[in-house]
Amino acid sequence: MAVTETENKFMEQEDVVLRPVEIEDAEFIAETVNHGEVRAYLGRAPRPINVSQEEEYIKQFNSEDDSVHFLIEYQGKKVGHIFIGELESDYRRSGVGYFIHPEYHGQGIGTKSLKMVVTYTFESLNRHKIRGGFLEGNPASKRVMEKAGFQKEGTERDYKYVDGEWKNVIWMSILEDEYYG
Repeated sequence: MAVTETENKFMEQEDVVLRPVEIEDAEFIAETVNHGEVRAYLGRAPRPINVSQEEEYIKQFNSEDDSVHFLIEYQGKKVGHIFIGELESDYRRSGVGYFIHPEYHGQGIGTKSLKMVVTYTFESLNRHKIRGGFLEGNPASKRVMEKAGFQKEGTERDYKYVDGEWKNVIWMSILEDEYYG
């Protein structure tokens, strides 16, 4: 897969661009995480969030060395967010999470973005394993992960309490030999 990377760590493949999240993205992210179709399957704390809270969250993760967050743009429009965490892991493993605004679901943007992050994580960050999860009842996220080469590891019961209901998470991962194999 041909992924170009600019000097500022932006990545681009065809019509999808990953760039660092900026404070100016807070309104889009807050709107998206509050959307019912995203909120129901998001791993973040299940509470409404406003723009100023999102700005604080962006400042916090931009000041940490243990994660990198990208805004996903599609044909020049903001459509989602993807991140790589656990960058300081002694065991060369990282976690990944993402969401796409519902207006852009079903267009392959999440799959393409995750594949770009997988390439970056293995080839530039020298990871051994990338792990991500999706909340039960989210078959679209499962398909995205499978298309990116992830395999099911297992289910963690009652992982998140979202909108009055406990939800299980299904953990998936990809190992470096599977990526390079």
